[in-house]
Amino acid sequence: MIIDSGKDQWEDEAHGLDLDFTDQGEAWTMWIKNGVLHARRARSSAAQLTISGPKAELVMALLQPGTAEKLAKEERISLTGDETALTEFAGLLDQFAPTFDIVTP
Repeated sequence: MIIDSGKDQWEDEAHGLDLDFTDQGEAWTMWIKNGVLHARRARSSAAQLTISGPKAELVMALLQPGTAEKLAKEERISLTGDETALTEFAGLLDQFAPTFDIVTP
């Protein structure tokens, strides 16, 4: 993931999500502030949304936010808080081709 530096939203605001990995017994908080993606093993009282479920489903919801509502309806994940926060969070990330050349001759 990379932060899209062309987005004005990230300059002044913190956008945060809590992730509760139910299959691993771990909780993480993730937030973007000043264009930097941060993550810590903990929960945050400032998180806009908590997503709970198995790791595979949480990864799917993060990488494809449009699937989160469907996963929640199927009870594969639960969403607690502002459900629009996931889409806003994803909107701050830049999209790129996964096969891009990191180093070129």
